[in-house]
Amino acid sequence: MFKLPTDLTPVDMWRPRWTRCAEVLVCLALFAMCQFGCGRPQSVEPVEAEVAQVDLDSIRPKVVAFCGDCHATPPPETFPRSAWYDEVQQGYGFYWDSGRTDLKAPPIDEVVSFFRSQAPEELTLPTVAADEQPTPVAFDTSSLVFPLKSSFPGVSDIRWRSSADGASALYFCDMATGNVHSLGFADDDAHSPARATLLGKTQHPAHIEPCDLDGDGDIDFLVAELGSFLPQDHDQGKVVWMRRSSSSPTYEALVLAEGLGRVADARSADFDGDGDLDIVVAEFGWRNSGKIRLLNQIGKEDGVPRFEMRDVDPRHGSIHTEIADLNQDSRPDFVALISQEHEVVVAFLNAGGGEFETQTIFAAEDPSFGSSGIQLVDLDGDGDTDVLYTNGDTLDSQHLKSSHAVRWLENPGTFPFVSHTLTHMPGAMHAVAADVDNDDDLDVVATAFVPKYLRGQLERGYDSLIWLEQTEDRGFVRHRLEQAEPGHMTLEVGDFNHDGAIDIVAGNFVKQRQLNAQWLTFWWGRKTE
Repeated sequence: MFKLPTDLTPVDMWRPRWTRCAEVLVCLALFAMCQFGCGRPQSVEPVEAEVAQVDLDSIRPKVVAFCGDCHATPPPETFPRSAWYDEVQQGYGFYWDSGRTDLKAPPIDEVVSFFRSQAPEELTLPTVAADEQPTPVAFDTSSLVFPLKSSFPGVSDIRWRSSADGASALYFCDMATGNVHSLGFADDDAHSPARATLLGKTQHPAHIEPCDLDGDGDIDFLVAELGSFLPQDHDQGKVVWMRRSSSSPTYEALVLAEGLGRVADARSADFDGDGDLDIVVAEFGWRNSGKIRLLNQIGKEDGVPRFEMRDVDPRHGSIHTEIADLNQDSRPDFVALISQEHEVVVAFLNAGGGEFETQTIFAAEDPSFGSSGIQLVDLDGDGDTDVLYTNGDTLDSQHLKSSHAVRWLENPGTFPFVSHTLTHMPGAMHAVAADVDNDDDLDVVATAFVPKYLRGQLERGYDSLIWLEQTEDRGFVRHRLEQAEPGHMTLEVGDFNHDGAIDIVAGNFVKQRQLNAQWLTFWWGRKTE
């Protein structure tokens, strides 16, 4: 199903469906519609009579048994009628290529007719009410211009680190250039970040994580290295430690793990309780590679931590592995977003000794749901950890869908969590919680990306950046910040200029070299009376 568009972005590069990026980012992963679920198919001609001839009651059990063996059975309404020829043939191709022979494949023409007979002629998107209420926060905008003529912006991740010692900084990585940068901010000039400082360079970084891996008191960085700009199966992915150098302004890049598929995320915690930091790795991979791995620190050699690697989960398509103590037992757990055909959010509860118990937080009923990101946060302020979740990746399906949204997965104290749709958002890619209006509850900032070749599916310009104001009844009021082309793959929030107001920064991805291309775009918060 994957057809390489001309305007890939970081999400497509590092997420298998976009990856779910280049379009990665990821930046950017691809989602398979019937991945490994469906002998080499014969060609199916688009005969309209098929729709009227299919016996749904007789074919349904066969479709469910075959197409639903490895993932949820695709709902017919998730693609327009004309798309089901390619979708079904792709699914059969995945099954043939997998080498499996244990499933009985129904006649392909019957399966095509099953889906087409129930599919809409065209997909319709929900109407999102325009924000007519006055916003309690106003923003000024500015941008950081991309400085290179030999490449183009491909920002895959942005991280804000606030520090009481005055060392606050914004860090970001660019999967197109391979560069990792920091930005400082001057308190006396609210809208002008200092020039970007190059910290180091890898090939195609998807994620940057500040940490003190060696325990020397200095902040270093873990970098998830994709190994390739375009999604593919290979062993070029890496986990890289960028260590502060005493002899150079840049950081030394040391490879901690290599020979991996596309690595989308890497984060550290002392999972085994032995006093040093281990690393959980989201190896997105692609179609035939990828899994979740744990790097257990076993000592140091010449000051460099050494690790033993073991598999934690065999599924490909992991995008994020966020760390938290979910069950409050004083041991770090983690939550993984696994995309591709799986489309699940899974809790990995630390059972001690390097073992984890898995619990499903959320599972979509559509293998092309387009999962794109998570953040762990107590959104309702009740003392437990919820999940802020977005799904809007389009590279694999090549369709904007009514299911694309920003969602709150509420923690009720048991599994699975309760899913609430905060707002529909075509192409939703990333959401972050923050108290934008300074009223002591958490609001949500979200961004979307819609490739140029899909914008014809929208009746008007689409919202590429919004914020959702949380109200007293746990409702959310939508406020538009930007309508732009093409949108953004990643964002971050924080009080960057220390003026007491929340600011927003979004990373840009531009498909071609151009003068004065925007690298980062800032929205500087200021209160309104």
